[in-house]
Amino acid sequence: FGEKLEWERRDNNVTSEIKIQINEVDVSKKEDWEKINYFLIETAIKMEKTISGYIPGLKMELKK
Repeated sequence: FGEKLEWERRDNNVTSEIKIQINEVDVSKKEDWEKINYFLIETAIKMEKTISGYIPGLKMELKK
């Protein structure tokens, strides 16, 4: 993936969360919106490329 991801495991829940964030922006500041949008788009593309190969296997495991 190329970036540090944070895993929030939720043992008492069916779901967990994998996340990444940028801290040096403020969503209320219009001048930060371009940086935020770039981060969101680039991260979504990288995440999709990284996990897409695992999805079919996960679906098969969940069906067992």
